[in-house]
Amino acid sequence: MLQSAALDLQQGKTSQPAAQRRRQLVSTLRVLQELHCLTTNTLNKLTLSGPDGEQQDSSSTLDATATSVCSVCGHQHCCSAPSAQQLQDAAVQLNKGLSEWRSSAPEHIKDLISSEQSSAQHFAGARQQQLEAEAAANMEAAAAAQLPAQACNALQEVVSQLRAIESCVLFQAQLLQQAAAVSAGTGYSSSNFAYSSTPFSSWLKVHREPQVAAAIQAAMDGRLTSSSSRPCYMVWGASIGWLALYAALTHSSWSVVGVELLPVLVQVAQHMAQAAGLTGVSFDSGDLLASDLSNVGVLLLTEQCWDDQLIAKAAAKVQAELPAGSVVIDYTGSMGRAGLASSFSTAVCVPVGWNEQQLRSRAPLVWPSPGP
Repeated sequence: MLQSAALDLQQGKTSQPAAQRRRQLVSTLRVLQELHCLTTNTLNKLTLSGPDGEQQDSSSTLDATATSVCSVCGHQHCCSAPSAQQLQDAAVQLNKGLSEWRSSAPEHIKDLISSEQSSAQHFAGARQQQLEAEAAANMEAAAAAQLPAQACNALQEVVSQLRAIESCVLFQAQLLQQAAAVSAGTGYSSSNFAYSSTPFSSWLKVHREPQVAAAIQAAMDGRLTSSSSRPCYMVWGASIGWLALYAALTHSSWSVVGVELLPVLVQVAQHMAQAAGLTGVSFDSGDLLASDLSNVGVLLLTEQCWDDQLIAKAAAKVQAELPAGSVVIDYTGSMGRAGLASSFSTAVCVPVGWNEQQLRSRAPLVWPSPGP
């Protein structure tokens, strides 16, 4: 995604202001630089030993099926005692990604990421400030929504753990490796697997916007009366669970389903749901184009980085299979541009990415399909 964005910027093929795109590139490259520094430190300092103090043997590939406590970040997402070879693979993978994106960036971007302002220490400090601001905004939003104290505490813990996991070098390397393998095996372009997240306060603002909230209430009530099962809130591209977990924490009466193609992400999401004691949410590891929409009242698509081919297929599936009166929420209005019929649409502008300069460029759209 960054390589494509940098080339677009160089060749003048972007509809976004150049300054805005540059800020986005710099922000993400800072993250990569931080990961590079952390990987180097990990290789130099981490003690790798098994239960008896002996070096463990392992394959060179990070194990995407193991879900135990990570030795680097202390959270559950990967093998508990990675071998030296696994860590070396992580370093190679992250260095490769960093080199590719650096080489595709314009010269002024290369200068910026080499400056003192974009140092790992600067990034770490700025990230901590953002984490604290996000936590405060989440609690304020939760209080405004009158979430029970137990749900507020669970939300705070879920967000804290997910932020720690996404910063872990082993998780990032594992994600890069698996995304590359799945892309090669399915034919989906790598841009479809770009990682991002949306703050709870932003998710809640969209869902509490009066016109959106009324449409969601009508859609979920409609599923409740027409089916013996609980109405379903589904997320396409659930990642490590962010949006689905928000829905489950906020609406305990809903059945929430997150659909995600990368098993490494599904495993994190499943563990987080279990740790939070959420029984109304599940995560399916599979292709969103094969998901069952028959009882879906609200469908949320994280399609801001999907390619045109996937967007067209997703829109066709929604048009053909989503029950009448359901609500579709996307990030960029792509479903409407792809021809999805709707009885009304509205835009809610909220922060949706980790880069605060990116926040105002995204306008989630709500597209209810026509009623009966």
